[in-house]
Order: sequence, then C-alpha cells, then structure tokens
Amino acid sequence: MVLLPLPKDSVGRQDCMSILTLKDRLARYLRKNNDWIASGDIQRIVAEKTTYSPQNVGRRMRELQNEGVVEVKYVKNHAHYRFKLQETWEQKNARAVRMFEQMPG
Repeated sequence: MVLLPLPKDSVGRQDCMSILTLKDRLARYLRKNNDWIASGDIQRIVAEKTTYSPQNVGRRMRELQNEGVVEVKYVKNHAHYRFKLQETWEQKNARAVRMFEQMPG
C-alpha cells in the first residue's frame, strides 16, 4: 500500500485533519482565558504567532459572536470578547419554569 503525501497549504505546511482553523483556535483561547479580552490584543497575539491578518481575526471573532460562541461588549468603541458561559441544566430548567409560569391561562 502506497501512502500519498498530504497536500500542502499556501505556506508549505502539510495539511491534515489535526490542524485547527483560526476560528477554532480563537474559541479555544477564549475558553481557557475566560475574561474580557480586547480585540486589538487578540489580533496582536495572533499576528505574533501566525500569518493571519488582523482583518481575518476580526472576521472570525464576529462569526463566533454570530454563532453564539463568544460574547462581545464595546468599551469606547472597541470590541472586547469573552467565551460565552454555557447554561447549566438547572439554569435552563429554571428559565423554562419561569416561561411556563408567565404563560396566560
């Protein structure tokens, strides 16, 4: 059996299933550092460690926000992001009970 070499990406690295996308890496970073982090700081960190542009980072962060993975707040017109905390089962249940109690009838 002959194994074919994996295709290479634009930077010459071998492409494989274990390589995380930028969006996955950002979500993982924010999950580990569960505090508000300025968008500019995230862009600087990514620029130092990878070849991704700050514009690309901003787009991926907005995609994560639209998907409900991260929260965003604006301080003096600058975005700050953090990983969105997931509801526990008890919190979901309590919310459902409150919604049921508010129903007319």
